[in-house]
Order: sequence, then structure tokens, then C-alpha cells
Amino acid sequence: MILAKRLQQGVFSAIAAANRFGGANGAGSGLGGVMANGGFAADSTVQGYATASQTTYVDITNSSFTISVPRTTYFFYLVLAAAQISAGTGIGTIRGLIVGYDGTANMLWSGGSISNGFIWYGPQIKGPIQPGNYTVKMQAGTDNGTTIQVRQIFHQFLFLGA
Repeated sequence: MILAKRLQQGVFSAIAAANRFGGANGAGSGLGGVMANGGFAADSTVQGYATASQTTYVDITNSSFTISVPRTTYFFYLVLAAAQISAGTGIGTIRGLIVGYDGTANMLWSGGSISNGFIWYGPQIKGPIQPGNYTVKMQAGTDNGTTIQVRQIFHQFLFLGA
């Protein structure tokens, strides 16, 4: 509860800071500086992935990008995938991973129909990301004997209060 409250306070502080930016009339420019793009990746190459278990992951092709975090900050991380189970009867997982920070932005698939998954991930539990360079990528994992067919991916890292 305290961490969620601190995130809320951080967002409000970021909005207040953005409103102090000089605008055309000197009174501030509104929400123009609240969020900044840290990086993104998108791809629609259809490819199948199979691993020995849901906790064993492989990198999804063309999904990596690097972010440079200049100061301790809060963020939003958006993760989207369209996929289906193309072989086997188990579960498939796609996750967004910020290497060296967290990889809990997971989505699950089962069955043969193509479906979309989306996560809007934030650091409410783990806290703000620390300064440094991070690789951000998407990964796939499956039950043994199952293949997940990834049809489309998109993920984006947005700095708050940039």
C-alpha cells in the first residue's frame, strides 16, 4: 500500500514538474514533459518457440533494445504480443524482460486460437529503476512438447517525469 501511494505521489510530482516548463504564455506547457520514450521494438515475423518448461525462456527475435537510465526514476513498460499454441497441449508464456531489473511482466497462452496479450507494467512493488544501461527484450517459454507461435510483438519503455 505504501509503495503504491509513493508511486502515485511520484506521478503527481512528475505532472507538477512538467507543468512548470515554460509555455507560450510563461504559465507552463501542461503535460508535455511527463513521459519520455526510452525505446521500443515491434515485429510481425511469425516464428515458433519451444522450451523445456515455462520457466526456461528464449529470446524473441528482433525484440531487443537498450535504454539508458540517467537517474533513479519511475516508468511504465508496455508489453503486447499476438500468439497461439501451434503444437502440443501445454501452456506458452511470453514475457517482457528488463535485464538486471525485472522479468515478471508475463502473459500466458493456451489453445490453438490466435489471441492478444497486453500488460501495462510499473514498478509499484520493486521500486524505481536505478541509473545505468539496460537491455529490454521479450522472451518465450513453453511446457515441454509445446510450441508457441509468436505472430506480432510490441513493447515500449516510457520514463515518467522525464
